[in-house]
Amino acid sequence: ASVGLDGNRIFFGEHRRLHADSTNSGAVSVFELLENGWSQTDLIFPKGPTAAFGDFGWPLVIEGNTLVVNSYDSPSGDGRSGAYVFEHVEGEWLQTARIQSFAGEPHIGTFHTDSFGSTMAIDNGELVIGAWLEWLKSTGRAGAAYVFRFQDTGGGVGSDSDKDGIPDQWEIDN
Repeated sequence: ASVGLDGNRIFFGEHRRLHADSTNSGAVSVFELLENGWSQTDLIFPKGPTAAFGDFGWPLVIEGNTLVVNSYDSPSGDGRSGAYVFEHVEGEWLQTARIQSFAGEPHIGTFHTDSFGSTMAIDNGELVIGAWLEWLKSTGRAGAAYVFRFQDTGGGVGSDSDKDGIPDQWEIDN
């Protein structure tokens, strides 16, 4: 499980929660402090098909109206981890992007390909995603940290014009 706190909201990642499609893909429960105490106000699942035991919800990070939730497996089963980005718009959490790992290698033993999203942080529109098992051909598994910067591209929510797995509104910050 993972927990995030932002103002009067608590986010609880339930990485084995049963999804509507009968997979244990995970979810995020949102609780808000209201006049009469804490109350669950939302239950967030990733859009589209989900991977069984995909571990959606572990970990998560929150900053203002931006929530980023990791999932260790993709619906296609290709072993590519991904971070789902949600924006709180007019009282509703909308999935606006999915940022995938770059490795694309098949699973190795019982480990996920690169553990992309095993650690995450967000601050002032910059998102850092760790991949402690990132594969480097020259040295083997060395780990990596990817820094993404949010930008308003006007290209539409979740669009990926160059098909690199990184939505156009999130740019790698070199």
